[in-house]
Amino acid sequence: MRSNYIGGSWIPSAAESGIDVVNPATEEVIDRVPAGHPADVDAAVGAARAAFSRWAATPVAERARRLDAARELLAERVDAVSAAIAADMGSPIGFARKVQVGTPLAVLASYVELRGRRWGDHAVELPAIPGSEQGCRRARRWLPGGTEAE
Repeated sequence: MRSNYIGGSWIPSAAESGIDVVNPATEEVIDRVPAGHPADVDAAVGAARAAFSRWAATPVAERARRLDAARELLAERVDAVSAAIAADMGSPIGFARKVQVGTPLAVLASYVELRGRRWGDHAVELPAIPGSEQGCRRARRWLPGGTEAE
């Protein structure tokens, strides 16, 4: 059975039981994950709280570098991640690749693109979602309090 990834490490769950992960298309058990325990939630929330102040204090250029590194890792693993998602959800592999993996790749790229820009009232065009024939390009207006779709 897998462990929980908390605070940068794989930690065994406080729960003794697990949950089978079943491919809904084939009904095959493809994995087993911890059922979870309140202690697991407490550990995850504690780790997130501890990490938040460090992340908030990280310079924007360094944040962008780390997000770009995460994007690169996901891009290198697009086939394996797409296959895992397709098996987990029972979805077509093309849908998993374009939507479940392509969208996070585009979002991460857009965050990296924003590096160094001042928050203001201007539009930013997001990169095309990989494998999309129409490009699925979107623009957003970046405002100090959040985003507004155009």
